[in-house]
Amino acid sequence: MNIVPLISVVIPVFNDEATISAALESCLAQTLSEIEVICVDDASTDGTVAVIERFSARDPRVRLITHERNLSALQSRRTGIQAAAADYTLFLDGDDELAPDAAQKAVTRADATAADLVGFGVTVVDAHGRTGGSYEQRLQPAHRRLEGSEVLRGLFPIDKPAQGQLWRYLFRTQVLRDAYALLPDDLVLARINDLPVMFLVAALATHYESIDDHLYHYHFGRGGSGHRVDSVERAEFYASAIHSIDSIRPAVSALAGTHADADLLNASYESARLSIIGYVCFQLVDRSDSSVLDASLAHLHTRASAHDIIHAAAKFYPSTLSTLKYHTTWQGQSDRPVNS
Repeated sequence: MNIVPLISVVIPVFNDEATISAALESCLAQTLSEIEVICVDDASTDGTVAVIERFSARDPRVRLITHERNLSALQSRRTGIQAAAADYTLFLDGDDELAPDAAQKAVTRADATAADLVGFGVTVVDAHGRTGGSYEQRLQPAHRRLEGSEVLRGLFPIDKPAQGQLWRYLFRTQVLRDAYALLPDDLVLARINDLPVMFLVAALATHYESIDDHLYHYHFGRGGSGHRVDSVERAEFYASAIHSIDSIRPAVSALAGTHADADLLNASYESARLSIIGYVCFQLVDRSDSSVLDASLAHLHTRASAHDIIHAAAKFYPSTLSTLKYHTTWQGQSDRPVNS
């Protein structure tokens, strides 16, 4: 007899042969048995599919969907969401793991409160297996409960660095589908492809709850982030994050027509956008080898205006200004008189 799942775990995968087994084992070890695990392979070129097929043969709760060509994790998640049978969805990257009681605790809180979103704690594991640290601290839930427009205000606070990791939350599946309906069907995002969806979900959601338990194990540095910028291609990859946040401007404009607080929505988006520009600037300044720094920052100026780069750096990462002054044209005060 088929059991209706209470949670769909969506795993976008691409060349995760070395880590997908651990991710799937963490799913099948859940204390809540009424789950389905939807693996969406984004045209891997290694043995990822074969590993997933072995798990699927062993446990019918594991499903495999394949893309014929690489469409980015954004579209892999869309595919998984559309295929999900449960009312709630958890995301898991192919190189991370869930705590054994993640599904049970998250769905229990969602059912008890009728929340659209449930945030939870995250354990950050570095390359040496160490946990803790300032980054892990920043990923923990900051609010116990948020309702109405306060969901957006709380999850994307204005003038604070934007964070949009989808794997930090349990979602009502329909809210995810509503968010994706605002995006082009063919949108491909190379980097920070989760924050655009998370921002739209935060704008659509009306009830957020959180629990302190660390339900997700994130392995920092296994993906494309956290590496030195040793080539122009790496710089282009980092800077593509700006395209990701720019891509949802039409969706934000459309949503503003019906949103309960359009001014908050627009202000939150502009703040998030500047935060991403500042973050890219910081990464390029902090991580670029001296041989590619000039080219890295020159490319940055093709992705955003000098005005936005300077404002983003000053607001979010002022330590970069001492380097930017050698790479950005003077942004004067036009004809306004100097008052102080």
